[in-house]
Amino acid sequence: MPKSHLRRLLPLAMFGASSLVSTVIYGISPLYTSNQNQYLLYGLARGGMGWLCDDWMANTTDPVPLFSWLVYLTYRFLSIDWFYVYFAAAVGIYIYALSRIVFVLFDFGGSRLQRLSFFTVMALIHSGFLRTLVDAVSGKELLNLFYTGLAKQYVLAYEFQPSVFGVLLLLSIALFLQKRYRGAVGLAVLAAAFHTGSLFSAGGLVLAYMAAIYLEKRALWPALKPGLLALLLIA
Repeated sequence: MPKSHLRRLLPLAMFGASSLVSTVIYGISPLYTSNQNQYLLYGLARGGMGWLCDDWMANTTDPVPLFSWLVYLTYRFLSIDWFYVYFAAAVGIYIYALSRIVFVLFDFGGSRLQRLSFFTVMALIHSGFLRTLVDAVSGKELLNLFYTGLAKQYVLAYEFQPSVFGVLLLLSIALFLQKRYRGAVGLAVLAAAFHTGSLFSAGGLVLAYMAAIYLEKRALWPALKPGLLALLLIA
């Protein structure tokens, strides 16, 4: 293989390796854990798994049709084990997006020591082992406060479900900070398309992008473009 091809594959290989390591540190639940059953049901039933097509709930209105199509295609043409791969990819995007946001906003990451410090702190905060240890010692879910808050609202959880596409909102912010406006809007809309729970956040981000562009350029047309693009993608 030519060296030019290897150079192109290197970022993908690094992303895959970092996603795997991050997922091992963070933790992942077995398939069919918690409310994952509800979200996988529609796609698996459509794909013909067992007798799920006769299940009452599988014949109700699908609340997450785009996610269900992904589940359906994965079950029919790949393997349910790919749901683990999807989750690992989401973890990788989560870490990458947060790192880009921090590095851009705080001019952080200029040296290897800064980057190492950031990723070490991220690993400790998100460590499944450390989380279990702290919970056992303190009797409280202290580390969870860093990424679920007081309201217990999360992006990743520990299994592949529609909410994990919330990582696209973080990646959207990262792209916006790099002035890649169309990509930022597209990712915000895609996150909302996979999970309607992200709709309000996605809309708020697009409005924030419009306001930020207007304050920077003091021109109406450039500020309107993100909103018009979002409407076009939704339509």
